[in-house]
Amino acid sequence: MGVETLVQGGAVGISISLVILIGKIWSDSTKHAMKMTDVVEKNATAIVSLKESIKENTNVTRETKDLINNMNCEKDKEHAS
Repeated sequence: MGVETLVQGGAVGISISLVILIGKIWSDSTKHAMKMTDVVEKNATAIVSLKESIKENTNVTRETKDLINNMNCEKDKEHAS
């Protein structure tokens, strides 16, 4: 076995190792991308839910304000009588 054969064998070994390494990196990268997509989807769902909650809270706050104003108007009418 000559030096040339050893060099060629080493080059093939390095090439195979690089292919395996790139495959591993690609696989890990894909897993991370899938996890990020899942997190973004969950965040979007949470944002929509929060938006709806804020809207409902605002509506209830307005209704409460109107009720208090109406109660105050009725008290003022009673005192004026």
